[in-house]
Amino acid sequence: MKRIILIIVFAVTMIGLKAQITILNADMPKANDTLRFSSAPAGNFNFATTGLNTTWDFSGLVPTSQDVEKYASPLTSSYVIYFATATYGVQENNLSLGAFTGGTGLSNVMGFYKNTATASVLLGRGVSFNSLPLGLTLTPKDTIYKFPLTVGRRDSCSFSGSLSLAALGGFSQSGYRITTVDGWGKITTPYGQFDCIRVKSVIKEVDSVSISGFSIPIPNNRTEYKWLAKGEKFPILEVVITTGGIGVGGTTTVRYKDRYRPELFVNNANFTASKVNATITDTVNLNDACAGSPIAYQWTITPNTVSYVAGTSATSQNPRVLFNAVGKYSIKLQATYQGGSDDTTRTNYITITGGNSLVKEIKFIPLEISVFPVPTSNELNVQFSKSVKGVAIHVYDILGKEKDVNTEWNKAGSLASFDISGMSNGVYFVRMNVDGKDITKKFIKE
Repeated sequence: MKRIILIIVFAVTMIGLKAQITILNADMPKANDTLRFSSAPAGNFNFATTGLNTTWDFSGLVPTSQDVEKYASPLTSSYVIYFATATYGVQENNLSLGAFTGGTGLSNVMGFYKNTATASVLLGRGVSFNSLPLGLTLTPKDTIYKFPLTVGRRDSCSFSGSLSLAALGGFSQSGYRITTVDGWGKITTPYGQFDCIRVKSVIKEVDSVSISGFSIPIPNNRTEYKWLAKGEKFPILEVVITTGGIGVGGTTTVRYKDRYRPELFVNNANFTASKVNATITDTVNLNDACAGSPIAYQWTITPNTVSYVAGTSATSQNPRVLFNAVGKYSIKLQATYQGGSDDTTRTNYITITGGNSLVKEIKFIPLEISVFPVPTSNELNVQFSKSVKGVAIHVYDILGKEKDVNTEWNKAGSLASFDISGMSNGVYFVRMNVDGKDITKKFIKE
C-alpha cells in the first residue's frame, strides 16, 4: 500500500512539474514587435493571490480603452547616441520622470531595454528637453528579469542614474528591485486561457529633483504583477500597484494582451469650433478634443467650399478654415490611434451668412532654415529663406548647457555665422524661436 501511495505521489509531482513552464529570452519581445493591449478597471479582483497550480480567472475584466505599444529599434530613435546597444525602446509617459510633467519642456520619454540569454535589463530613459534629446543612463542597471524564469526564482538589484537639465536643475532615479517567480498555473482573461508563471516585482524607488541646489525626493514605490506565457512575448496580464507618497493615494493600473476591439474606440473622436455662427470673412478654428492621443487626424467638411488657412490643412490637428459660401456646413473628424480609429460627424454644425462668397485662400510661404556645413570644424552657418525679425539663435551641447554663442537678424536670406573653433568635438543643437515656434537643428563639431 505504501508503495502504491509513493507511486501516486511521484506521478502527481511529475505531472505538476511538467505543467510548469520556463520563460527564456526567446520568449521576450524584440525590436519592431508590437503589443495590442486593453486597459481595464481593477474592480474587486484579488491580484495578489498566487501559488502552485493556481487558476487565475480574470475573464470578467471589462476593457475601457485599447492601444498598441511599439518596440522600436534604438537605431531609429533620437536617443541612439545613448542607447545604441539596447534591444528596443518603449514609449513612456512623463510620469516616469517623477515631478517633471507637462509644462516643463519635456517630451518623448522612452525606456530602453537590453535582452540577453541571461537577463532583461533597463539601460535607462531618453527624454527630449525643449527638443534636445537627452539620456538618463542607469549605473548600475535595473534588472527586470533573470533567465531562466522558473517557479521559486528570486533575484534582486539596485539601480541609479541622473540627468542634468540646464534650465531646471537636475533629476535622478535610484532604488532597488526584488523579483520573485511566486506561482504557476492557468490564467484566463478576455483574450483567452494560457499556461503561465506569475512574476512579482517589488520596487522601492526615489525620484529626486534638484532645483537651485535643493533636492526634492519623490517616492515612486510600486508592486508589479506579470503573468507570462510561452511564445507570447508580452505579459498576458500586467498589474502595477503604486503606494503613493505624502498626501498622494495609491493607484492600480491593469492592462492585458488583447485582440482588436473596435467598440473601444467609439466616442473617442470629439471636437469644438471657435464659432458655429459666422460670416464668410471670419476664420473659424476647429479644435481637437479627442480622448487619448491620436496619431493622425482627417477633417471632412460638407459642402467642401472652404479654404484651409494659416498653413493648416484637412489633416491638421487644429485647422483654421474660411467658409467661401453662405449656407450650413457639416463637419466630420476621423481620429486615428495606434490601436484603431473613430469618427464623429456633426450635421449642419456651422452656419455661414453674408459677405462676398468669393473669398480667396490666404497663401503662406513656408519658412525654411538651413544649417551648414554638417559636420563642421571651425564655422557654422545658419540661413533663413525669408524675412524674419528679432530671431535669437542659441547653441546647446548634448547635456542642454548653453554655449556662449548667440545672434539675431532681420533681413531675408541673411546668413549668420558662428565661430565654433573653440568648442569641443561632439553633437550640438542650434535652437531658435520663430513666430512662437521652437525650431531645433542638430550639427556635429569635428
